[in-house]
Amino acid sequence: MLRYLVLDELHTYDGAQGADVACLIRRLKEQLEIPKGGFCIVGTSATLDDREALKDTTALKADGSVDAKDTSTDRLARFASTLFEEDVQAEAVIDEDRLTVEEIVHAQLQEVELPSPVDCEPRDDEDALNYARRQAELWHGPGYVGPPIPPQLGVLSKSNDELTGEEARVVEANEGWSLSPQRRSQAIPSEIEPRPPQG
Repeated sequence: MLRYLVLDELHTYDGAQGADVACLIRRLKEQLEIPKGGFCIVGTSATLDDREALKDTTALKADGSVDAKDTSTDRLARFASTLFEEDVQAEAVIDEDRLTVEEIVHAQLQEVELPSPVDCEPRDDEDALNYARRQAELWHGPGYVGPPIPPQLGVLSKSNDELTGEEARVVEANEGWSLSPQRRSQAIPSEIEPRPPQG
């Protein structure tokens, strides 16, 4: 049983092509004995005429009032009703809202003091880890609060069972520094037990 009929680029089904497709839809519904309202129709389009055209003011309602304007969703719903031979209400048309960048991104401007280019250069006596630590503080990131890092990075390349107590504290402190602020305080305990060897 056919439950959905989806047409992309709905706005292109006008003129002779639209008449052909409308006839095919009617033959399909008749062949499958699908009554009006018996399945879900979907039409997609990136093009929607958002101009507002005045309706025929001579067409009065039963109470004597007149619709002032014919909106784009009214016209699209009427077009889809004719094409699919279904009752499509304007409320069923899902359109889009175009927002400006300022409406999406609420920028809160503030003065920021940027570090000097000289401070951003690596120093001769600085390894990669100490450079990263210093840059984090320069750019207002988290500051390192653990024990001093030895000049040689050998401590970070050792396996866990090769670390001394002081080296284990350095490794744990660096891991804590690199974590999110919420976990950083939990990752730097005052007493750090050596980690079990990794297998």
